Amino acid sequence: MTSTQPDPRSGFPWRGVALGCGLLLVLGVGSCVAAGYYLSRVLREVTGFTLDSTAVEAKAQTIFKHQLPGGAEGMVSFHLGPIEFAGVTNRDGSTILMLGRVDAEVLNENDRQELEASFREQVREWVSESRAGKQVITVERNESRRLCDQSASLLILEGEEQEGSTTVPSVVYQSAVLHQEDLLLFLLISTGNNALLQAEQVFASLDCP
Repeated sequence: MTSTQPDPRSGFPWRGVALGCGLLLVLGVGSCVAAGYYLSRVLREVTGFTLDSTAVEAKAQTIFKHQLPGGAEGMVSFHLGPIEFAGVTNRDGSTILMLGRVDAEVLNENDRQELEASFREQVREWVSESRAGKQVITVERNESRRLCDQSASLLILEGEEQEGSTTVPSVVYQSAVLHQEDLLLFLLISTGNNALLQAEQVFASLDCP
């Protein structure tokens, strides 16, 4: 009886397809990695984007001098044209301070007022929409405070925030001032049982460089 041996070449097309798909996958992943590396490099070169904690904290201090309870750690900093941004937090993450500076040479008085009003409204929307279900605001008020040796309108939002299965106090401070013709803005978020006290301490430490 003659046995029929499978033709070893019969599976070749499928192996070729599999090899081709595998090669395309590798090339695709490689292309994505290369593109990501290129874009991240361009991003760093064009915007100065960095996550380096030391560099971010140094940049933040050039926008507003500040002190955070337990010390500050940089999160991210970058610039988009005339706008500089830096975000820092304290070591336990209970306080976040976001700082911005806009070159006033590109703003007239109307533009500056519109930018301040827009920033304040965006803070309200961010708290009410982006943090809906996590943070509930119970008190909103505006106070006249001293900042950088001048009068500033301080928006204060007090409420509660859900942390796991517990509810803790939450406070948001926001304001802006002109300094050497630049517009300086900040957003401060503090959570925890000492949220208001920490927010006051951080605000008291703010000063123009």
